[in-house]
Amino acid sequence: MASGYLRDYAYTNQFEFLAVVLEHFFETPTEFKQRFPELYGMVKRMINFREG
Repeated sequence: MASGYLRDYAYTNQFEFLAVVLEHFFETPTEFKQRFPELYGMVKRMINFREG
């Protein structure tokens, strides 16, 4: 999943991956959703996020 969007540190371990993914979910949601729509949807469901 190396894309240049997620920092390399995200691939250190599963906990860092989740931390980086959550950062992007909240800090750059539009770009995150465009680049990784399926992952975005999983995170949205995981944290029970409701837009609006």
